[in-house]
Amino acid sequence: IVENNHFKNTQSECVFDKEGGEDNVYRRNIFENCAVALKINNQGDNNGIQNVRTKIYENIFNCKNSVGNEAVRMLSEPTDWEVYNNVGYECDGLVVRSNSGPADGGIVYNNIWFGTTNRIMFESWNGDDREPDYLDNNIYEPNARYYENRFSGSEKSYNSLNAWSSAVHPKIYDRNSKELDPKFVNVNNNDFHLQSTSPGKLSGRFGLDIGAYPRNDNTVIGPRGTSFSNIPTTTSTTLLTITTTITSTTSTTLPSSQYSCSNSMP
Repeated sequence: IVENNHFKNTQSECVFDKEGGEDNVYRRNIFENCAVALKINNQGDNNGIQNVRTKIYENIFNCKNSVGNEAVRMLSEPTDWEVYNNVGYECDGLVVRSNSGPADGGIVYNNIWFGTTNRIMFESWNGDDREPDYLDNNIYEPNARYYENRFSGSEKSYNSLNAWSSAVHPKIYDRNSKELDPKFVNVNNNDFHLQSTSPGKLSGRFGLDIGAYPRNDNTVIGPRGTSFSNIPTTTSTTLLTITTTITSTTSTTLPSSQYSCSNSMP
C-alpha cells in the first residue's frame, strides 16, 4: 500500500510500479507536477504476472505546472484493475497502453478529469482490446478527447462525451458521465473538495460523491497535517520505484512494509 504521500516536481514518473505487481494499492496521495504521476508497468515476465488487481483511488493528480501531464499510465496487460474516485486536474487522465495482449477486467468510475488538456486514451499497438469492462459515472472536461485502439489500424477518436458514449464499444461506456465544471472549492489553493452545488454530489456510482472525497468527510489526502504549499521541492527524476520479484511458482506473500509509505517523500 502506498498512501498519504505528496509526490512533487519530478522530471519523469513520480511513482513507477515497475514489475508485475500483485494487489498493490495507491490511495490518498497527492501527485503534483510530475511528467507521469503514476506509471504501472511490467518489465520482465515475472512468472507471467502482469499487474494483477491494482487499485488506484482517492488520489489527487495536479498536473497544472508539469513538464508532462499524464495522471495514470497503465501498461502491459493489466488484469482486474480499478481506478475510481480520483481527481486529475489539467492532466491526460487515463492512458491504458501496451504492445501485446488485452487489458482485462478494468473498472473505472467516479473520477473527475478536468482542465485544459484532458484525454482518455485506450492505446493498442496491435489491435488488442485495451478498454475496461466498466467505465461510467465520471466527470470530464468539456473539451476532453477520447481515444480507443490508438496507434492501431482501427484507431478512433471522439471530440465529445456524447460521441464517445453513443459509439459502439465492447461495453457500454459513460452513459451516466458528465462533461461540465465539477465546482471544486478552490483549485488555486489546491482544495479539490466539491462545493455544495457541485453536480458531482451524490451522483456517483453507489450513491457516492464523484471525485477524491466520495464520502464528503475529513479523509486526509496527502501527508497527515501537511498542505500542498509546505512540501519540500525535489528535482529527482523518479521518487519511488517498486519492483516485485517472484522466483517460485507457489503463492508468495510479501510483507506489507515493503510497500507502505506513510510519510512525505523528501
